[in-house]
Amino acid sequence: MRNLLKAERYDLMHNRLLWGTIILYAVFGVLNGLTNALNYYGPKAMYYIINIDGIEGTAGPAMTLGDTFMTLNMDSTIFIISIVSIQAFILGKGFVNRTMNLEITAGHSRLKVYLSKLITYWSVFNLVLLVYPITAIIAYLRMVPVTDPANELKKIAVICIYSIVLNGAFMMQSVLISFIVRSALGSMTIALVSAIVQTLGFVYLSGIFKPLAYLPITQWRIALSHLDTFHPGIIMIGVIWTATLAYAAWRCFRKAEMK
Repeated sequence: MRNLLKAERYDLMHNRLLWGTIILYAVFGVLNGLTNALNYYGPKAMYYIINIDGIEGTAGPAMTLGDTFMTLNMDSTIFIISIVSIQAFILGKGFVNRTMNLEITAGHSRLKVYLSKLITYWSVFNLVLLVYPITAIIAYLRMVPVTDPANELKKIAVICIYSIVLNGAFMMQSVLISFIVRSALGSMTIALVSAIVQTLGFVYLSGIFKPLAYLPITQWRIALSHLDTFHPGIIMIGVIWTATLAYAAWRCFRKAEMK
């Protein structure tokens, strides 16, 4: 298992698409912070309050570092959608290149192969998703006053926890899709369409069709809008989604014919 984890990390760390994504996210973050385009962020930023019935309205300017970090994450939908697609593509490519076949042929059990990929991809892509808001907030330090460092760092830490749990659950769909489709372009396309549909459903239908409120992407927005209180229930929803999708992906992989 340890060797498999090392091999997965090595493959990802030498993946040009992954590094290109990291660099692109970092560039967007830095440019956002340096230009403060249209004053959408920083001291003059307005952010949304969202509840289970959808968007409720604006709630004033993001005057603190924590609020600015929240606003950056609130506006990171395009990055979430893209990372789901990229992860599905890289995972699907593992089937096309027969990497998983070789690992199983080498004597590793399917469970160990699956867990090594799940752990590595879940952790690495969660960290990649945080590149944009973290680089942007570093650039914003020159504009946003830090009056209470301890409280601001606490708020940023809470946002990162929500991101890891809920966006991690959202990204698990690409794992399931890639283990069903088992191709690079097919997995990427289906994951992209699925992510876009869920995002549109959150925007336009969450107030009408209540079950949509329990999608990870919807819970992510709700969590960001209510940071004054920590919500264990939201964390639990993310954990349930992650466990469910991970189990479904494992069943698909266990039954797949590895030719």
